[in-house]
Amino acid sequence: MSDENELYWAAGFLEGEGCFHSPTTRYGSFAITCSQTETREPLDRLQQLFGGSIHLADKSSVRAKGGSTRDCFVWALSGPTAVKAAGQLLPLMSQRRQSQIINQLARYVVAHDGPSRGDNRKDI
Repeated sequence: MSDENELYWAAGFLEGEGCFHSPTTRYGSFAITCSQTETREPLDRLQQLFGGSIHLADKSSVRAKGGSTRDCFVWALSGPTAVKAAGQLLPLMSQRRQSQIINQLARYVVAHDGPSRGDNRKDI
């Protein structure tokens, strides 16, 4: 499968299964995550395409959130690599998802760059 086809596949998969997060603090990072209980194969494909990491979530934390009692694999991509991936995926997503991603990216920029600083020089 070509890289372009893989990108289209990833967009479709993440449209339904992915989560795009922005930081809650200045030191947080923009991230894309996705979890699967049956198989980690789609997560392996995401990792091959974008990088990131895959880990096995603790069953008790998944169960506490109302989730499955089965093993849950989680793929996570964060930081500048996640921002780049979001930019590649953005035009392939639905309007609703595009709006969500743009809002999360804007929160990331504000958290890291602060509000627009403008020109602080005074006129003489």
